[in-house]
Amino acid sequence: MSHLGYHPNIIRSLSFFEIRATYAMQMDLMDGSLYEMLTKQGPEFFQRHRKEISLHVATGLSFLHSLGVAHLDLTPKNILVGVSFLLFRLSSPSNTYLYS
Repeated sequence: MSHLGYHPNIIRSLSFFEIRATYAMQMDLMDGSLYEMLTKQGPEFFQRHRKEISLHVATGLSFLHSLGVAHLDLTPKNILVGVSFLLFRLSSPSNTYLYS
């Protein structure tokens, strides 16, 4: 997915490599998923940040769609969070679809 360009609300795939016949992918380091954040912080976290969350997710999706990419598995577990600066990014490159 890195060939599609950079967007602040999309997780970057930094590299792909093989370790002892197992393939690995290095991605941006984030603090956890939105699901984990909601589980730990409770519903009041979502109430306080729902506009930010929605804007970041919609902006990331809009970027993907402009490139002809559909996410196909958008769930709180696939929305990753950078807590120190409240950045929400979409992940799950195995569940994306490039359409034309």
